[in-house]
Amino acid sequence: MPQSQKPRKKSPPATAQTPKGIISAKLWLYGFVAVMILGGGVLFLQSDPETSTVHLEVFAPKLQGLEVKGSELFAANCASCHGPNAAGSEKGPPFVHKVYAKDHHVDASFYNAVKRGVQAHHWPYGNMPSVKGVSDDDVTAIIAYVRKVQSANGMK
Repeated sequence: MPQSQKPRKKSPPATAQTPKGIISAKLWLYGFVAVMILGGGVLFLQSDPETSTVHLEVFAPKLQGLEVKGSELFAANCASCHGPNAAGSEKGPPFVHKVYAKDHHVDASFYNAVKRGVQAHHWPYGNMPSVKGVSDDDVTAIIAYVRKVQSANGMK
């Protein structure tokens, strides 16, 4: 047979299977990426006040003066929703949370919430109604108590 007429080697068909190792590596990579995305989403949602409820273990500090009165007023007017020691409950958010730090919610925010109520904007608990029968002096005492609890639990 002349050289020009040598039989050619057949190349594998275009549909030849990819080696199993490459498929396994790709599946592992896709699975890993999916787990990371889902895990990150769960962590994000857990730390997002808009989509999570929080109840914290809160250290109760030693109180003095106005803080004592504020503690009593908080227990009578606020704790049913915001939990003992402002730790939160199923009905309302904790005040020992970065959302309520002085640089985010100034004291006037608390006055407005008590006097006028507030539309839900950080948490999924729903709107807060105004609180009847609580004077400005009472709110001042409650704020003194809340700020003391925040400070005792590491908030600045």
